Amino acid sequence: MLDSPSMDELQRLLASCAERADAGRAALVGRDGLVVESMSVTESATAIFDLPLLAAEATDLLAVADRVTGAALDAGTCDEVACRSANAAVVLRRLADGSFVLLLMPADGDAENGRTVLAELAPEFETVLA
Repeated sequence: MLDSPSMDELQRLLASCAERADAGRAALVGRDGLVVESMSVTESATAIFDLPLLAAEATDLLAVADRVTGAALDAGTCDEVACRSANAAVVLRRLADGSFVLLLMPADGDAENGRTVLAELAPEFETVLA
């Protein structure tokens, strides 16, 4: 369990991710697929999605991506995944401890910017979680 200063820092980082990426929501998800912490910065359409279900399915998606990059390509684990549908875009960034940050964006959101923001802030997340 993270102590209170670490939780405050985690919330700050999640808010920074969501704001810089123009995402409606950012979340830290554990290796087990459970949401550790989340931050909503807008009351956008992305707020209607079931975050616990999304986190669990995203965990499975990373596991499948690992099989593709690891087993099929012999290239190791997958560090990030981005998906876009008619209603939303999702960007996932794995951290060193196996947890990952999830950005939930509007369908017309800039997923490339989301990827960049997560890559830049990943070391800060890892420091807080260490």
